[in-house]
Amino acid sequence: MTRNAFCCVAAGLILLGTVLGSAPAVHQNSEKNQPLDSGVVTHVYDGDTIRVTFADGQARRVRLIGVDTPERDDRRESERYWAEMATRFVIDQLLDKKVRLGYDREREDRFGRTLAFIWTESGELFNERLIRRGLSAAFLTYPFRTDYQDLFRKAQVQAEREGQGRWNKQSPPALDLAAARGHLGDYVSVRFRCAHAVAGRKYFFLWTADRRFQVLVSNTIVWPQPAVTFFQGKELTVTGILEEQKGLLKLYVLFSGQVSRS
Repeated sequence: MTRNAFCCVAAGLILLGTVLGSAPAVHQNSEKNQPLDSGVVTHVYDGDTIRVTFADGQARRVRLIGVDTPERDDRRESERYWAEMATRFVIDQLLDKKVRLGYDREREDRFGRTLAFIWTESGELFNERLIRRGLSAAFLTYPFRTDYQDLFRKAQVQAEREGQGRWNKQSPPALDLAAARGHLGDYVSVRFRCAHAVAGRKYFFLWTADRRFQVLVSNTIVWPQPAVTFFQGKELTVTGILEEQKGLLKLYVLFSGQVSRS
């Protein structure tokens, strides 16, 4: 090889090394590099499993990666309680709303469910939100992207430290309705006077006098006297996930411990 040719090759190698060394690293697990789908949540099975329907009409049962909410059929009432709180939270936050799905190495579990990270329309990672609100433990038994494992682990530590959701052994301080409106989607206690109580097929409907707040009490709960007379005209404090539908504040009562009378 001539001296000139050698110099050209050396210069080329140096230039190539400079370009490669200065090029930014490509993070294969970053959100931008994930295959993303979008669809609408059309059913909520429980706190960690939903159904998403896509533009082509296809529907998939989706299991959220890295979260583990209690089972709704658990023999322990304390676990069933938090299973229902997580389910109500997901219904309030995701049902009939558009979401984006991102995937990890495993795309499907042994039950045929799609495994996914869920992003809300605002761009928040919903899996992490469930853990941060104390409605799910971080489920790190099966491997997935390490940055999200760290994120979920830190979210649980924060939830435990702040006494969020199931990590708080006491009921939240009771709020009046004016203050409660600023806590939509939160696990709260609300104090109100029941002006109307009406029996329905699945629930007893409790209303404030202005009908701006509704409590739906499961008719499977046994009370010391008929529910309508037990509630109507009473000052009540109810605890659960505060939801809103078309401007109406709502809270579902599925366990007797969610209600106390003044």
